Amino acid sequence: MSTTTFARAATPKQLAFIDRLRAERGLAAYDGPALSTRTASAHIDELMAMPRPRVERAPEAFTGAPVPSEPGVYDLEGVFYYAIPTRNTGKIWTYTITAEGKRGEFFGGMVKLRGARRLSAEEVSALAIARGHTYCILCSRLLTDPESVARGIGPICARNY
Repeated sequence: MSTTTFARAATPKQLAFIDRLRAERGLAAYDGPALSTRTASAHIDELMAMPRPRVERAPEAFTGAPVPSEPGVYDLEGVFYYAIPTRNTGKIWTYTITAEGKRGEFFGGMVKLRGARRLSAEEVSALAIARGHTYCILCSRLLTDPESVARGIGPICARNY
């Protein structure tokens, strides 16, 4: 008595993934014999191990402009952003600054601030005062000390900025 095993045909998702990987690597679409799930997985592993050509995706407007590299408050076309290092990795992330002086929407990494101008401590203070912020423009804490409210920045942030 003999037993016959049948291999399951590759799924449509596997075949689509194989086509995408082959296209990314500059290879022609697969036109060989029908693939089983096992042979499709092996083919995917082979394709994943192959290097992909590097594609530059930087818009023309960003070429040549330096990427900021230090924390602070930045002005990019009239919109203000706060750049701070993360606690765990130290990587710098940016947030918008709301009208109240609080930290707003997450904006992304420093690359998005390419070409932005970092504000000096005096400019940050003037911005906070002009907007009438009741929160520290740097850490978003409520300002209670009259001197800090007048400055627009809390005492610790003023010392560290």
